[in-house]
Amino acid sequence: MTSDLRRFVGVVDDDPAVVDAVQFLLELAGHPVVGYPSATAFLDATPPLPACLILDQHMPEMTGLVLAARLRETGHAIPMLLMTGSPSPAITARAAELGIERVLDKPPDEADLLGFIAAHLPLARGLREGALGLFISGERHEFSEAGVARVPEEHGVYALYDGDTLIFYGRSEGRSSSTLRGMLLDHMLGTMGRRTRAVTTFRYEVADLPAIRQMELLEEYKRLNGRVPRCNERLS
Repeated sequence: MTSDLRRFVGVVDDDPAVVDAVQFLLELAGHPVVGYPSATAFLDATPPLPACLILDQHMPEMTGLVLAARLRETGHAIPMLLMTGSPSPAITARAAELGIERVLDKPPDEADLLGFIAAHLPLARGLREGALGLFISGERHEFSEAGVARVPEEHGVYALYDGDTLIFYGRSEGRSSSTLRGMLLDHMLGTMGRRTRAVTTFRYEVADLPAIRQMELLEEYKRLNGRVPRCNERLS
């Protein structure tokens, strides 16, 4: 069990904008974050070590992989995720040798970052309790071209139903071209796969951070039902 003193996430990146963006996302999800501007700054920091570590690969003086190797050589089994703007088979292979759990392209997907953190640090107690009863409310809309056409070109989350059964929680992907309306149209056209073709109605909710909102909804559904909606299961 991770001690309370180590219940924070370390982010090592020489780009302050990246550290700020990751810190904002994770702290909004309830995870304390400490940023380090370089691998050397991390090694020089006063203990304790974080519960898990997000590393940039391409940093001056010492790369993320070299930092990971230093930590492994000194016996630290800290979980790590590596970000890189120039992915390659060599980087992925070396990361695997060092026991790095994930290698993500930059900029990383919010859900991938949150999924890695959630495996090692549960959401903060306040956020878990605040998530109770957070199912998408409001009327259900017919899953038709006319119904989807009334959905705003905004970012957020949505729930798909087969009759009265909720089968999928989805979200817009955070890109300007991927909105609630666009995602629902993709489901309707079948470009999201066959798993949601049985949809009859849907709900939606505009949200500033869809990845966090979707995670809250899935956690609450799983708490009450012992599993995620059936079409989300096929993605996990």
